[in-house]
Amino acid sequence: MTVGPAGAQLSLNVAAGASWRNIWTTPGGGELYLSWTVEGRHLKEDVVLNAAARTWIAANRPPATAPATTYFGFVFQLDASDIPRVLKGGVQQDMEGDFDDDNGASGIDLRNAGNAIVGFLPVSVAFSQDRRTSVKLRKRIWKDGDGNLYLLVGAKVADLNGLPAGDVIFDPTITAQPDATSGVDTYIRSDATTSNFGTDTLLQLATTNRKALLKFDVSLIPSNATCDSAVMTVFSDGGGGGGAWVF
Repeated sequence: MTVGPAGAQLSLNVAAGASWRNIWTTPGGGELYLSWTVEGRHLKEDVVLNAAARTWIAANRPPATAPATTYFGFVFQLDASDIPRVLKGGVQQDMEGDFDDDNGASGIDLRNAGNAIVGFLPVSVAFSQDRRTSVKLRKRIWKDGDGNLYLLVGAKVADLNGLPAGDVIFDPTITAQPDATSGVDTYIRSDATTSNFGTDTLLQLATTNRKALLKFDVSLIPSNATCDSAVMTVFSDGGGGGGAWVF
């Protein structure tokens, strides 16, 4: 897409996609593949387990332990040489130890030696093919006896089995934050007027006493440009009479 006046136009890649198919396969057409989507200046990665692979795994590789306490997921080896500080809930974690994201409830900050945020592991999910149903992913950072650092990402087998039939999309996204401002994306509460909830990884919509505040980067849009429409996509993380948590 090209925006801006003649002679000062900018070309933006609105949406483009690529995939790496058949990384892992099963009999009967099952596969695990990676999918990347580029939108503007952002890269989104998904790990997709197709329906045939789900069926084959359930029939041929059932868990040896109880599904409610067994995780299905992936292991990524990390190079954290440029990430000396990792914080969870504002508390620095011991990279020599073994810690998780509080069972999928907390985000993890990745910081450089100057304490600037270089990346963020938000609360992530695995969701159904129609993107209407999701389960939380748990992330764990672990170092083995040889000094290798790993990121484990997965969900409980029982929760995954409860998703509707079809492909399952795992979203292990690492989000880069432009700065360390805690109030960039936040929400306000009428019963806590002096509090800033900008470090939370969820926002709440459609509620009587909580209102979401989002900051959008519009630096690439010329001052005299006309924007006819915009689309924002969110995923529901739960809800009730007071509103829905989204991310």
